[in-house]
Amino acid sequence: MSETELAGGLLNTEELDFLQNLLEEDDKPTITVPPAVENSFQHDVMMHIPLSQSPRSPVRSGSAAKKCKELYLGGTDLKPGMNDFPEEQPHFCSNMQCFCCDHIVLRFPDRRWSKDTDYMFMRNNYPNQLDSKLIPAPGWCAFCCQCTFREEKDLQRLKPFSTNWVCRGHN
Repeated sequence: MSETELAGGLLNTEELDFLQNLLEEDDKPTITVPPAVENSFQHDVMMHIPLSQSPRSPVRSGSAAKKCKELYLGGTDLKPGMNDFPEEQPHFCSNMQCFCCDHIVLRFPDRRWSKDTDYMFMRNNYPNQLDSKLIPAPGWCAFCCQCTFREEKDLQRLKPFSTNWVCRGHN
């Protein structure tokens, strides 16, 4: 078999040897298990310790972050903010995020979605090119993340477990 037949005419013998050596090096373990590790679970945990820290979130997480007690959607009369009862007036959570697509929920006052808006449009156009499907509608608000879109005029409480939108927390 000639050099050109080995790889469909793309690689010569020297290049194939180089690639094979690289593959053989990948088969060799590069992480050694410390002698204190005794069982397979501990071994697996040690093999997956991250080498660098994740970037810090701008909002504190866990119990330190203040979160909305309830989430509301509504028209332009619903002001953005945090829902921390007891308050006289509910607010649209100004830091809402979708836990399915991991994107923030956008709000477009005085707009509705056109009838031909669909999931693929959201996936392909979020967040910068959504205006082609937004139509003027005084009093309405259009909401979306990358996977879901809604519009509301009247105050609507989002029921827990019926939506993928959650409050990320407020400083």
